[in-house]
Amino acid sequence: MEEATMSDRSTTAKPVALDETQQLRTAEKVDRPATHFDGPHDVATDSELSEGQKREALDTLEQDARQLSDAAAEGMSGGERSNLDDVLDAKAGLAGTRKDAAQLAEGWTDRLAPLIRKHPASSLAAAAIAGICLGMSIRR
Repeated sequence: MEEATMSDRSTTAKPVALDETQQLRTAEKVDRPATHFDGPHDVATDSELSEGQKREALDTLEQDARQLSDAAAEGMSGGERSNLDDVLDAKAGLAGTRKDAAQLAEGWTDRLAPLIRKHPASSLAAAAIAGICLGMSIRR
């Protein structure tokens, strides 16, 4: 009877350990993106990071790139090229994705408005659908 209990405990402990490992790995990617990614574009396209985490990692890369640029301007460069333009492009790409989603949602509400006016009985359902679509597209 004890063996079954012990094996049950070991199977439930593994997902928790894997989840904690994943969280640590994600936190490490956000805190030290230069050690985990080849470039800013890789940060922006990483499927494990949320948009907020990507922004935070790109902010770190931007700060590093600006410090490197400042050092180069003062003649203290170690020969490394600053990737500030690449970082700013990746950040603009993230902002563009969010803006595109908002524009898509706006298009949906524009299409639903005439339907709501024509069919007032279904306006509540249409409004709910429009709200859901808007929320989903902005969240992405």
